[in-house]
Amino acid sequence: MNTTALNTTVLGTAAAAAAVGLHVASLAPRGAAVAALGGDFGPLPPLHPEEEDVVRTAVADRRREFAVGRHSARIALGGLGFAPRVIRRGPGGAPVWPPGVVGSITHAGGVCAAAVAPAADVAGLGIDIEPAEPLPDEVLTLVCTPGERHQLPPGPAAPLFAKVVFSAKESVYKVLSPLTGRFWDFHDVELALDLPGGGFRLDRGPFPVHGRFRVADGFVITVARPERPRALTTGGTLPAVPPPVLVPAPASPSVSAPVRAVPDPGPVPASARAAAGPAPEGTPPQMTVAQHLSADVEKVRSYYRLVDEGDVEGLLALFAPDAVYHRPGYEPLTGRAELGRFYREERVVARGRHTVTSVTAAGGAVAVQGGFRGELRDGGTVALRYADFFALSPEGLFTRRDTYFFAPLV
Repeated sequence: MNTTALNTTVLGTAAAAAAVGLHVASLAPRGAAVAALGGDFGPLPPLHPEEEDVVRTAVADRRREFAVGRHSARIALGGLGFAPRVIRRGPGGAPVWPPGVVGSITHAGGVCAAAVAPAADVAGLGIDIEPAEPLPDEVLTLVCTPGERHQLPPGPAAPLFAKVVFSAKESVYKVLSPLTGRFWDFHDVELALDLPGGGFRLDRGPFPVHGRFRVADGFVITVARPERPRALTTGGTLPAVPPPVLVPAPASPSVSAPVRAVPDPGPVPASARAAAGPAPEGTPPQMTVAQHLSADVEKVRSYYRLVDEGDVEGLLALFAPDAVYHRPGYEPLTGRAELGRFYREERVVARGRHTVTSVTAAGGAVAVQGGFRGELRDGGTVALRYADFFALSPEGLFTRRDTYFFAPLV
């Protein structure tokens, strides 16, 4: 296996893919292999049956994006000496690389890129590309912490550099998630920016991560890697960081209790159990109330990921057969058949990304605040804030969902 030469493969006719591939390669650590393909790449590359299952019910654009991304990844792996192979999807949605390899896949603006590297040389590798367009004001506060906003340059350049922060965090998450085994929100981490030098580092997080960025050829390109964790230098693995456990504070039944994220301390104190009420029927005896709430929250988070990936079958499986969805501008949608028709045919959004900024859970209910940015089927764009309320059955299925948008209607 070649661990010293920088291998870069760029295929397809899109000049943008060629430019992105070269930029990613120049920012990636030595020994990495990079491949980039344009969205106008010819017929869809064939998928392995296990890969096909991931996007069998997805919309056409998502299927193509996934197929070209997997093909890019196979080409990149070839740069490290690997024969073509299936690239499965892990529990959190990230690609599963061969043993001894780290890497990530990214796509935006009709370009898919993949970068891989030997794990013996680098403990993790995250890449991200985004169109070099300013981050809307209503999304900027969802993405950037107050400390990061303070580092942005004054004046009209701030929204574009906020997009750099957005992309850098995407790259950082692709480093953190495989090594910690948990999902990270935008405000869970904070970056220190070196805007003149084209660099960034993780200022608040589980271990040091640093990266580089470039704004060129119509794209923001970021690459992140961890500083070598001590546990990995001797051939071990980094201990998993437990996901946050949500513990409701005492409150009267008519007032929503605030929720704070804390590491799981084991059994939940009696005061917290009393505040949360009895565990839902069907909860295994060994599962604490806090663990049950955490499972509900993770299920809600997975819903947004499945929506953004266009995995209709996957998201429908989260709903009870007779679930009801209330959404502004639509009659109530009842049952999986109506929900499936909405997501496949009636939803005006073509593609986009949800950002979750706040989650509150108690007694079989989960409340979410966040933002959404995407493209509409008619070619327009949308950027807005939303609030969602989920009711869950004892089995952990959504029985009701209510959506509200922060929009000036009255």
